[in-house]
Amino acid sequence: TGMVKGAKVAGILGFLYSISIDLGLYGTSTRFISLSPVFVNIIANTIMWIIAGAIVGWVMGLGKKEA
Repeated sequence: TGMVKGAKVAGILGFLYSISIDLGLYGTSTRFISLSPVFVNIIANTIMWIIAGAIVGWVMGLGKKEA
């Protein structure tokens, strides 16, 4: 729990997930014409995952009491 830890974990998972989805779409469809939109989409998705992970980590850490 914690905002930073949640952001780190979600950032790593989001990055790997975004790479797999976007490169799969790039290889099998005509959605992306070149690789630059793929990289922009990967970065944008990773940022969204980081924000969501930070919020989840923050909310999970609300009930913890510091010793």
